[in-house]
Amino acid sequence: MHPQHQAYQSRQRFSLVDLRDGAIVQRINCLRTRRRYVDQQKGPQQVFDFEKTKNLVEVIKGLTGALRGKKPMLDLDKVALLGIDVGFSRSRPTTGIAWSNGRAFKATNTHTDWLRRSQHIPASTTFSVIAIDGPLVPLGSADSLDRLCERMFIRGAFQSRCKPGLSHIGYGRDLRRAAAETAEQVVHLADRNVLVEKAIRNGASIVEAFPNAFLGVLLPEARFAMPAAGKRKKFDWLYDHAVDSGVLENLFHTIGWLNLELIDAVLAEKDHEKRAAWICLLTAACAAAGKSEVVGDEVGGWFWLPPTNLWAQWARNALAHNTIKLRRQRHAS
Repeated sequence: MHPQHQAYQSRQRFSLVDLRDGAIVQRINCLRTRRRYVDQQKGPQQVFDFEKTKNLVEVIKGLTGALRGKKPMLDLDKVALLGIDVGFSRSRPTTGIAWSNGRAFKATNTHTDWLRRSQHIPASTTFSVIAIDGPLVPLGSADSLDRLCERMFIRGAFQSRCKPGLSHIGYGRDLRRAAAETAEQVVHLADRNVLVEKAIRNGASIVEAFPNAFLGVLLPEARFAMPAAGKRKKFDWLYDHAVDSGVLENLFHTIGWLNLELIDAVLAEKDHEKRAAWICLLTAACAAAGKSEVVGDEVGGWFWLPPTNLWAQWARNALAHNTIKLRRQRHAS
């Protein structure tokens, strides 16, 4: 950077107030103004992030809609959410757990047994939605069940960018069993008064997170032209690019989750398991807000992904293409 140039970011905070009764409807902490100091002779200039400003307008519409009798956007700071990255090493802390409750939140690493996992989950808390990173199938499903949601993402453009492993063969079966065990550990923590459609357990809002695809579909195609990561580091590569490109922060604004401290923690995270847990938590948030794209079927279960209006065009095209291909194959057989 030229010595006469320097950059910094600042945040502006303001409140939306219902002037009729003076009550504060919502404090919005999402408008961020980026300022860039250029050549001293030209003086400072302000550069506004129009995408985030546009999203802020949508948030305001949701809030003011409540005053006109319309359904407001769900306040995600008023529900409890839980995200779990399964991991199934018996000796290493490969499980990631992230939770939010009110404006409090935390992410941590732990082991697979419930005794140690439970120590990192707030006591006496029930969660509106629980998202688990692992293949979740309906109870009683055969180990050999071939899942539509997985088939949808192992072909076409997804194949090299964010494909899953197949959970009915090899290592995938172990992961499927570990995910089922995790679901059984936490099913009693699900708030029975809050139910989302297509949850994998009756009477409990437990959904499947797929962090690689969750991040992958958000990234513009140009990002995948950059040097790729090895297979084991693929998720961290996707996470880094989701942070760097701004799509991860944009998701928070789109679903109306305006907790700046939480956003900062997620964007700054470097630990692999905690990162995966944060994406599981975001999966739960999208489901709770009714803004998920859900891919799969009743037989094999569902992937819960970000809303399609945030997907990159290549990802929308790939999903449409794969849907047609698989439908033709099913009709042919």
